[in-house]
Amino acid sequence: MHPVKLWLVAILGYCSVIAVFDFDFNVHFALLISSMIFCIAFNRKNNPQYIQNPVSYILFDSINMTIGTTVLPVSSIRKVALDTVKNEGYFSLPLNHFSSGVVPEFIFPAAKVDELTIYLKQHLPDSVEFIT
Repeated sequence: MHPVKLWLVAILGYCSVIAVFDFDFNVHFALLISSMIFCIAFNRKNNPQYIQNPVSYILFDSINMTIGTTVLPVSSIRKVALDTVKNEGYFSLPLNHFSSGVVPEFIFPAAKVDELTIYLKQHLPDSVEFIT
């Protein structure tokens, strides 16, 4: 759910409880609810999704690369970022924004980095640069 919708639902719920139970409106409590909702919503939105099997999450057809629900033409891909930190691998297409400031990215088990790299190199043109 979009953070603004989530905030509206929380505030309307708070106002409904006030109306039904005849409580006094508390501005500080409303601000506390707002702050908590925005922190939770934006933190959840900004964290990359964890994928157990990255090779099955990225699919190729004759002209497109599909990452989850995001479809990109293979010809638009210039760079692929792959990195490992502790027990997690990180995948990103840093130059392929599909909405303002949002790029295809996910986290996966670090043990699958080599498998994913081989898979991507088999399906992407040689001109694609791999950033590690």
